[in-house]
Amino acid sequence: MRRPKDRRQPPSVRRARRGARGAVYVEILVAIIPLLTFIFGIFQLAEMLAGRMLLDHAAFAAARSASVMVGEDPKHGGGNKEEIVKLAAVRAIAPYALDGSFTKIDVQIQGGAKQLGAKGSVEITATYQCHVPLVWAVLCEANGKRQMRARADFASSAAQYQFE
Repeated sequence: MRRPKDRRQPPSVRRARRGARGAVYVEILVAIIPLLTFIFGIFQLAEMLAGRMLLDHAAFAAARSASVMVGEDPKHGGGNKEEIVKLAAVRAIAPYALDGSFTKIDVQIQGGAKQLGAKGSVEITATYQCHVPLVWAVLCEANGKRQMRARADFASSAAQYQFE
């Protein structure tokens, strides 16, 4: 059944409705880009904070290893102290080092002489690679990388042994 002619909309109104649909798509696009940027920013920030906590844990593990190893006598099982301490840090940070989030991991040991209770510290510097699109340029530097540092103090627990 046909509608009466007086109820039909003129062609200009029909074209306006089609144009309104196109405007809705543009408005959605304009609204969704900042929303996605915000959500991706939260994801990137969460990854960076998890990496920071892991770096702090690696500094703690390295300091714990250094408290035992720094005072050891190299002739009697001390070995390469710096490599052992660095290995403890890299093992603690392994989940992020293996996926490429952390690169250029550097471990520095200061202090911790051979006497019991000597103070020392371990500082870890690592380069964090941001991965989340749209926001890595905001949260990280221009190249998508950010330097992170963690430091942990230790007291040497070296014992004085007499070898025969």
